[in-house]
Amino acid sequence: MAEKQVSDKQVLDEQIGDQQGQADQQLRLVCVLGDKGGTGKTTFARGFNDLLVTKQVKSAAFDGDRKNSQLHRHYKNAGSGVRRVDVTQRDGGDEIINEMAAFKTPLVLVDLPGGPGNFLTMLEEEIGFLSAVTELGYQMTVVSVLSRTKDAVNQLKETLDITEGYDVNYVVVKNLFYGAANKFRSFDKSKTKQRLLDRGGVIIEMRELYEDAYDYVDEDDLTFFEATVAKDKSHYANARKVKQWRNHFEQQIALTNGLLGL
Repeated sequence: MAEKQVSDKQVLDEQIGDQQGQADQQLRLVCVLGDKGGTGKTTFARGFNDLLVTKQVKSAAFDGDRKNSQLHRHYKNAGSGVRRVDVTQRDGGDEIINEMAAFKTPLVLVDLPGGPGNFLTMLEEEIGFLSAVTELGYQMTVVSVLSRTKDAVNQLKETLDITEGYDVNYVVVKNLFYGAANKFRSFDKSKTKQRLLDRGGVIIEMRELYEDAYDYVDEDDLTFFEATVAKDKSHYANARKVKQWRNHFEQQIALTNGLLGL
């Protein structure tokens, strides 16, 4: 009987410890952006949200990309779902800030629109977004998904300029759809890369997801995790490709050393 009481106490202590650990965890806002449509920005956001859902991380996801609302399309019924917001319009960022203020959701993911405009600037000018994030106790991480173009580097430079002086973490993702990692010459030779590294930024890679496998996921609006199991065995090879892609993606996320809250 005494052993049972000790065992129950140990379980209770572990539960309290887990709860305390969750309470002590840094609140995190992850904003994903890219130069324009096609950089792989939303693919990254989908992959990251896929991990949040399967790892049962308490999170909130927002799709701010009206022209390419794939995050919402694939994950609206997964986990806590995905809410659509239009950050190009006045008051467009209110729901994001209110989520953090009212619920202190441990991890908030925002897929910002692709394109030449830096929507962080718009949010900052309207509501002092960056200072509000800090005021609410959140650590912000900006994820910049790169193609090999100079424009992508300029977008990253603009983001570094906007967030200068704020406590912001940075993750740069080389989208290998555009070639091997050592082919990103515009970025690798730029002063922007060194500036990123000087501010503690981390550089990772996102493997290419082959066309047939990508189409297989897209056709039925699957999550990446759902796509790893082929209900129709004629898609078995594609399911294996998605699984390989997802495993590599998770390994790369681990290299960010907690900057993404995982």
